[in-house]
Amino acid sequence: MNARTQFPNRPQHEGGDLRPKLILVIAGGVIAMVLLVALIATVLTRARPASAPTARASQLPPASSPPLESDPVAERAAFQHEKRSRLETYGWIDGRHDFAHVPIERAMQMLARQQGARTHSGAREDP
Repeated sequence: MNARTQFPNRPQHEGGDLRPKLILVIAGGVIAMVLLVALIATVLTRARPASAPTARASQLPPASSPPLESDPVAERAAFQHEKRSRLETYGWIDGRHDFAHVPIERAMQMLARQQGARTHSGAREDP
């Protein structure tokens, strides 16, 4: 009587699927390669010629820190005043006096007048 007739519900496995010796040889090879690479790395780092000494933190000059804001509210107000005055005043952009900036309200009026002149002259307006 064979195993199939004695135990019909028992799963049948092949006996030669697992090779413990092969697994041990592969694992030993992997371990040997890791040890060999570690040994080579150690030999190479010790055999390296002495190069220029590396700077240590104590030898470096002190780092300059960015200036801190003494009064952030006042600095923000000054910044906003500077930008607002640029939007509300006339002035030259360049030193040769070729280009000027105009107040934003005046610039919008001039642009609207130019657009109106183009529309009335029959020029097609781009979308």
